Amino acid sequence: MLPKGTPTRRRSATPKSRTPRKRRHLHLIDPADGAEILPDRRVYSDAQLTRWKIELLMDDPDLPEYAASFRADGDADAEEGEACVVFTLSLPDTDLYPLQVRIFENGEIEYESHVPLIFRIQSRKKTISVRLLATVRAVADGVAVTYKG
Repeated sequence: MLPKGTPTRRRSATPKSRTPRKRRHLHLIDPADGAEILPDRRVYSDAQLTRWKIELLMDDPDLPEYAASFRADGDADAEEGEACVVFTLSLPDTDLYPLQVRIFENGEIEYESHVPLIFRIQSRKKTISVRLLATVRAVADGVAVTYKG
């Protein structure tokens, strides 16, 4: 027995185990287009227009190959169509675009692509993942398409 006033250490029945901390990555934002740059992708979002995010999976996300933009399209009161948000991935300094995604208010997603790609929709996360299987660039004669190997 210990004399009165001596500090004692109590051991609990269960050992204290540290809960693993979440790994955090550095958030880099490209000032040119507002995309979040991650090690394998660029993430495009516009919180004012939609909760959906577009992830463009890339080999080198630090070098943007395309210009990206969101815009509102249509009017909810119009008879001809439903209001939607349009995401366009276009070639810099041209009117050409390899990918256009329409996100409707009811959650329906449509896309138009001029290059082969892999297109995945994650409804719960409100994320659209896109991997282009070819690169497109404007040249003097028109457009050059290079397939990835």
